[in-house]
Amino acid sequence: MSTDIPNGDDLQDQRDNNDIELRELVYQSLERDGLISRLKAQLRAAVFKTIEKASNPSDIPHKPGYEGTNGRICRALVLDWLEHSGLFYTQDILKVETSGPNHPTPLTHTELLDQLHLHSIPNKSQPILHALLDHSHNRVRSIMD
Repeated sequence: MSTDIPNGDDLQDQRDNNDIELRELVYQSLERDGLISRLKAQLRAAVFKTIEKASNPSDIPHKPGYEGTNGRICRALVLDWLEHSGLFYTQDILKVETSGPNHPTPLTHTELLDQLHLHSIPNKSQPILHALLDHSHNRVRSIMD
């Protein structure tokens, strides 16, 4: 004798299957949006930083080139270039690796433009570093002419 009423085990199996499908859909969506890769990159960076701290518990000495305005400009230029190049995971790792008391904060986009005396960039989709190179090439050409 067959009944159309599912028993408790069938309902549990159906819920388990729905949960698995939902998890897979969520994971695929997060992966497609790049969040999974970004989290993995952040986790790797945190692991490397933890290992580095464990192997050298004293403060890491200043490395030449990081201090002062020039260090802040260089870091901001690299971060800007990574962002415009779509290298967000590398950018995240760089931020983690160059954060803390031994690394000054990078300049903001506006501060960077002010420091470099670039009041506007003709092509907003290009990194500031490209604008600097274009500006430099244009100056060399005008001197040569």
